[in-house]
Amino acid sequence: MFKKYLPYIILFIILIIAAYLRLYRIGDYMGFLGDEGRDMLVVKRMIVDHKLTLLGPITSVGLMHLGPMYYYFMVPFLWAWR
Repeated sequence: MFKKYLPYIILFIILIIAAYLRLYRIGDYMGFLGDEGRDMLVVKRMIVDHKLTLLGPITSVGLMHLGPMYYYFMVPFLWAWR
């Protein structure tokens, strides 16, 4: 019976170790700087002030913008973990 679940147990252990290594001291390594900070402020304005945007972030190639879906994909996640 134990052999039947062995691959699942091993997979679970690997996922737990991977999550620990990825999330350990994440605050020291992750920050909202530069582009991430700008995008966070735009999405925050969308959530808090209900001001939707029709332009996405500017690209590094001239005065072109990405579509607004870039921000709209971020909204549910930032709303859930605000």
